[in-house]
Amino acid sequence: MKVRGLQLVNYRNYKELNLSLADNINIFLGRNAQGKTNIVEAIYYAAVGHSYRTNQETELIQWNTPGGSVKLLFERLGVDNTLEFTFSREKRRRILYNGQPIRLKELIGAMNAVLFSPEDLFLIKGAPAGRRRFLDIEISQASPAYYHVYIAQPPLYLIRKGKKHWYTYSDEELSSKLNEVGRDNATVQRYKGLGEMNPEQLWETTMDPEGRTMLRVHMEDAEEADELFTILMGDKVEPRRQFIEEHAGLVRNLDI
Repeated sequence: MKVRGLQLVNYRNYKELNLSLADNINIFLGRNAQGKTNIVEAIYYAAVGHSYRTNQETELIQWNTPGGSVKLLFERLGVDNTLEFTFSREKRRRILYNGQPIRLKELIGAMNAVLFSPEDLFLIKGAPAGRRRFLDIEISQASPAYYHVYIAQPPLYLIRKGKKHWYTYSDEELSSKLNEVGRDNATVQRYKGLGEMNPEQLWETTMDPEGRTMLRVHMEDAEEADELFTILMGDKVEPRRQFIEEHAGLVRNLDI
């Protein structure tokens, strides 16, 4: 894997950059605020599809310009390849791999990169979430299948009758099971979250590899999902408040 070149247009502080890279070690020297880190960021962005410095892609576009682009030229297994990203303040970004449009999930593993920055010192001292994210990104590049998300499905209801109990996972399954075992003297508990289960129940229904149900998460549009996740779980409060205000009228079943 060798990065051959990098082309930037209206990216951060670069109006235009056409950079050729050597086969071995490349060292960037310059005064502060000249764009050395922006070059490293752009290369890493091409590998994983997001910046390690911001969640807002509009921040990558040079000030007072409508859009920008990143194009990376690299060699893998002796074959020349290109990855190109185009940004716009009005439209969603576009990803091209050797001239063909691809989705974010298809990008992972195309060009592998490992980044180390001063912020990575928090991998040791910081919260576990940072370490998990770091490992997820690195492992996904080596094995793209790891990029897919799986969820263990917990039950929705617990039925008790005498000394026996059953778990059901939907309203339809609950009704069918009650008709089967009889509704007389049967009690039903509805779970609102995993915190209502004791450790033994959680293991029996959700954690035991021998009997649990695993659901694979499919995202039709990973970029849209990532943008929504950033709005709802990000550091900025105003986008989250605006989203709630705009969509509050769509709520039909609110379980508190």
